[in-house]
Amino acid sequence: MDLEELKAKLANWEIPNADKSEKSTGKTSKHCLSVTFPDGEVICENKVINTFIKTIEKIGFNEVMSLGLTLPVSGVPLIDTKPQEVKRVHNDKVYKEYGGYFIFGNTNTDVKKNQLKEISNRLNLGLIIEHNVTQATNSDNMAKKIKKSHDKQEDFNQYEQLFKNGNDLTFLETLFGDKPYFQQWKQEKIKQQKDFDKYEQLFNNGNDLTFLETLFGNEPYFVQWKNSKING
Repeated sequence: MDLEELKAKLANWEIPNADKSEKSTGKTSKHCLSVTFPDGEVICENKVINTFIKTIEKIGFNEVMSLGLTLPVSGVPLIDTKPQEVKRVHNDKVYKEYGGYFIFGNTNTDVKKNQLKEISNRLNLGLIIEHNVTQATNSDNMAKKIKKSHDKQEDFNQYEQLFKNGNDLTFLETLFGDKPYFQQWKQEKIKQQKDFDKYEQLFNNGNDLTFLETLFGNEPYFVQWKNSKING
């Protein structure tokens, strides 16, 4: 194995990313990195890598590059301006391109925190860097899913009742077109109506319910249509 292959292998092996969820514990972990500057500005993005990059951007890419920081195992630069070198030596995904610079992002949150601390100390920036972890159990996630499903069903029931009261889809869209579940209900309603029309036409052409069930018994709206025919 030559030097370049070894460097590529080490770059991809860089400290495992601990920001991912730990499924075995039954909990989902969310890592948050926040950086406070002496002027009071706080950088705390949804993703740790975005906080990392925006902090370096505020400090100045060239200022950080002048420190010559490299990764502890592979020795590759933290920031590079030569994409051809990045693509030749490393997997593209380990570097994030931002404003013409390539920032190595394939490290966990603690490593990023320590890198920012080193930058702050060497440039006398006085940054306050914090790494917080919040956890939600599977039961919390399930509760959120149940609530979302409940909210969806409530909205569907509301739209269905208004539709049955004689309000057409066009009118209902003027009222609820921007609601999160309306478009989904509308598409299902259009599909239901098309299927109902299909069953009705075949029924009117002399095909009885038993025969139609052999053709469409597994379709989601057939049972509803059949019951409506039986119950008159």
